[in-house]
Amino acid sequence: MSQVEVVHVINSLGAGGAERFLCDLVRQIDLDRFRTQVLCLYDRGHFAEAVEAAGVPVDVVGVDRRIQPRNWRDIWRRLDSRPDVVHTHLHEASWFGLPAAYARRVPVRISHLQGAHWHWPRKQRWIDRAAEAFASTTFACSEAVADFAHRGLRYPADKIEVVPNGIDLERFRDLPDRDEARRALGLPLDSPILICVGSLAPHKGHEYLLEAMRAVHSEFPQARLLLVGKTDARRQAELETIARGTGLAESVSFLGARDDVPELMAASDVFVLSSLREGFGIVFAEAAAAGLPVVGSAIEGVPEVVEDGVGGILVPPRDAAAVASGVLTLLRDAAGRETMGSSARERVQQRFDMTAITATIQDRYLAMLQTSAGAGVR
Repeated sequence: MSQVEVVHVINSLGAGGAERFLCDLVRQIDLDRFRTQVLCLYDRGHFAEAVEAAGVPVDVVGVDRRIQPRNWRDIWRRLDSRPDVVHTHLHEASWFGLPAAYARRVPVRISHLQGAHWHWPRKQRWIDRAAEAFASTTFACSEAVADFAHRGLRYPADKIEVVPNGIDLERFRDLPDRDEARRALGLPLDSPILICVGSLAPHKGHEYLLEAMRAVHSEFPQARLLLVGKTDARRQAELETIARGTGLAESVSFLGARDDVPELMAASDVFVLSSLREGFGIVFAEAAAAGLPVVGSAIEGVPEVVEDGVGGILVPPRDAAAVASGVLTLLRDAAGRETMGSSARERVQQRFDMTAITATIQDRYLAMLQTSAGAGVR
């Protein structure tokens, strides 16, 4: 069979869960069978170099964020080779990429959803439903996102497939032990260290985590919190003000986006993230791969990644006291942390290995192409 041409469309390759997923996917795709390209709507972003280093070209279309005809025209022009598959990631990429692919008569058009946006206004849902009509099928990263697509966006149930996110487990193999990692990173050997990885956007709920740290700090005064993730100056200043107000300014470190997340996790005792919404929670899977027990919000896709009471402790969202209780439970019990971390690692190895997820997606490309060819679609 000749090479299958696949074009991925995404907002950008900036630091984020969907972007990390796409980066890992294209780096594991069989490039002898699939000729692959990434089109970014707005800009290149954090993962672009890693994608290109794997032999996958990255191009920026340069659309603006308004709904206007030239955006579809610009993407339509980039699809002049008439690829076999257009695979869009995130909603805005679907809004522009799917109609353009349909106009180019691309036989397989996949929308890949990563979030459950129940808060969306009616106009935004209408735009999304209109774009979805041009998709051959929709991948949802979790059952929770599939439910939102069907009930919240009215996608046809028979067009939705759950394809869970995966992570590159190789990034988490042969990590240094806790003390070795701390020495390399300049972190104290005798302090409990909590790590939170995720953009500092409001929906990640960092305010509740900082409030929870007040109770944690009262019992473990040497405890440190590492906040890892992209932000902007205004948002970071807001969170720094909260940290000072809770007396934690010296105990909270804002590290920004980092490439050494596996090593930072290896140096930590507990992963914690108090999100208000989370379609999948890829960072929970990464923490599990590093052998960390987690404390997280019991929302949307998170319970599909973290088994409550086995690989971590899930708590209600917007509940700082529950976050503190979960963290304290783990910090008080070193043996329990180790057991939970081992269970979490085993679960992610069985369910979220990127190698297996990539094979599934490749098989779906080929099956859908075969179906479209049999139906005379082109």
